[in-house]
Amino acid sequence: MVRISTGVFRCVLMTPGGKVLDCRTGSLLLPTHDGMLGVLRNHAPMLCRLGTGIMEVRDIPDGNDAFFLVEGGVARISLNLVTVLTYEVTSFNLMDPEVANDLVSRAKSVLVGGDYIRQIDQMDVGKARLLVRMGRLSGITPA
Repeated sequence: MVRISTGVFRCVLMTPGGKVLDCRTGSLLLPTHDGMLGVLRNHAPMLCRLGTGIMEVRDIPDGNDAFFLVEGGVARISLNLVTVLTYEVTSFNLMDPEVANDLVSRAKSVLVGGDYIRQIDQMDVGKARLLVRMGRLSGITPA
């Protein structure tokens, strides 16, 4: 992957339950209500409403890229600080690897299983697609 970032900025991800992430990053991709928004260092200040999608935190110094499934909320971009407030977050970085594998497997079964499995599992098809995609981005391949 080509790295286009020329510096780092601070990224904070919070839920009503508390702080999930506080790091320095080189680039960020946010799922807004009307598309995806890329953020690099020295981005113009703005406030945006989030949709449901995968937030990608890339180019973390001395760390791996991080991926979060966020569901609604707002993001405030100010001078080299991005604050993301969201209602709910799912992240494989915060889970035991076996739990993450099980979640991706369950999401795949919802996608291929039809209405019966969807009714039993209670997982939304859109969320299942995002979890499978986030699993690929995170390198999680269930058996």
